[in-house]
Amino acid sequence: MNRILYIVILLLFTGCKPTPKDPKESEISTIMVSIEPLRFLVEAIVGDTYKVESLVPMGSSPETYEPTPNQMIDLEKSDFFFYVGNLGFERAWLERLKQMAPNVHFKETSIGIEQMGEHIHNEEHHHDPHVWTTPRNMQRMARNIYQALCVADSSCVDVYTKNLANLLDRINVVNDSIRALTGDMVQKSFLIYHPTLTYFAHDYGFNQIVVEHEGKEPSPHQLIELIKLCRKENVKSIFIQQEFTQRSCQLIAQEIGGKVFFINPLSYDWEQEMIRVAHILRENE
Repeated sequence: MNRILYIVILLLFTGCKPTPKDPKESEISTIMVSIEPLRFLVEAIVGDTYKVESLVPMGSSPETYEPTPNQMIDLEKSDFFFYVGNLGFERAWLERLKQMAPNVHFKETSIGIEQMGEHIHNEEHHHDPHVWTTPRNMQRMARNIYQALCVADSSCVDVYTKNLANLLDRINVVNDSIRALTGDMVQKSFLIYHPTLTYFAHDYGFNQIVVEHEGKEPSPHQLIELIKLCRKENVKSIFIQQEFTQRSCQLIAQEIGGKVFFINPLSYDWEQEMIRVAHILRENE
């Protein structure tokens, strides 16, 4: 009887869990990610085998964010850092983070994704980093995360494989929902302050018109030209994120009879937010 009890107890404590870096450490290991949509992906794949935390908190801009000292300490204790690859704060901080956390696995999630929307920001040329705003790219990012996890933590491959399949199904539902809402739309132009939906527009046949110019507020002349273009394209939906100024968008909305909608492409609730964008476009066609 004692031998049977010992086996049962042993099985309870030998499940699929990552090995802590410090043998004395009893708490679950951590994965850090750069933004909330990546936390959504990673958590869906790892389940309860890791704790997942984001560097850029809700409401902060991933273009200009600077990690806090406490976050740097947390990163050094993590097993992985998953990042998009071309966000402003990633470009500014990645090499420093690698130097400060040499034992952490740093993995870029946008490998294999075709880069679009080249623009100038602070006098530098960059591709649009918002690759996660379309299901097709999210599936590629999910697979990149899965592959990195399987290589580093082979004991949990079965768990990760099952969770990845479920995640890809969920992403397919989002894609099907967006296509059902927008597929037969005639008016497919929208205005947005910051070019966050470049990949969304490409995949679903929309024309994204951008308010800001080279990362700055448009001049009076540029505003006039934007108003003319929006009238020509019959734009009704105007998107803006909370972290950006509303002034230009509100002015254009008044001039063209459009409506301003606050969206959050950086939301952890990626599924709901992407479908919500499609609903707005459909209802304001």
